Amino acid sequence: MSTAEPAAALVLEGVSVAYGTTPALRDVDLHLRAGELVALVGPNGGGKSTLLKVVAGLLSPSQGSVRIDGQPPRHRRHRIGYLPQTELFDPSFPASVCDVVAMGRLRSSWRPQWLRRSDRVAVEAALARVGMRGLARRPIGQLSGGQRQRTLLARALVADPDLLILDEPEAGLDPESTAGLYELLSSLAGQATILVASHHVDTVAAQALRILRVDQCLSASTNDADQSTSSDPEALTSRERGTIHEHSNARFTP
Repeated sequence: MSTAEPAAALVLEGVSVAYGTTPALRDVDLHLRAGELVALVGPNGGGKSTLLKVVAGLLSPSQGSVRIDGQPPRHRRHRIGYLPQTELFDPSFPASVCDVVAMGRLRSSWRPQWLRRSDRVAVEAALARVGMRGLARRPIGQLSGGQRQRTLLARALVADPDLLILDEPEAGLDPESTAGLYELLSSLAGQATILVASHHVDTVAAQALRILRVDQCLSASTNDADQSTSSDPEALTSRERGTIHEHSNARFTP
């Protein structure tokens, strides 16, 4: 007796994006099953960040559709954790690490909001996950680049999202912290669907279920145990062009 595959948590069909007359993505089809950890690699300017912004609902495609659990991204924002590639902070802004992470618990509302006890517990747990619990009261402007990146990752994790979108989360981290980051993401796979853009192919290949190369279009490569990987995103071989949802994965094999 066969067991049904997990439902698609994220579906992109025929998605194209252009900035003026310059195409950024062309006719992208992408299906992610619930609980997958999928990595995006490729050249700078190839469309990785654009693709993540489309999935997060921050950018509308010029063509095609995006569905998260069957709904448009704007209807699922409360279940999305998003870490952008860069985020500017005014170093004089009077916010602590704890304050920044707590922003991830705020609900969309015009009404004033106060943190509940459950919010405070979630903030503490998210900080512990990224190794920042001891710096919870430190002003955000006094952090190093790596500490600030871990704080932003904690903010993305604190709402216990169903879909976690990370744009080069290893920026500012040393190699040991980068390896620890991807081990953390691997531990979250199954609990959340994770889509991460990275230049660290060797590191992410050890954890990701699939590696997809983005250069306006998508090239797909399953991350099977017997498949070699390369630290050069340009060297990844393409076995399929366009639609990629039909790749199987051992984690979901009955």
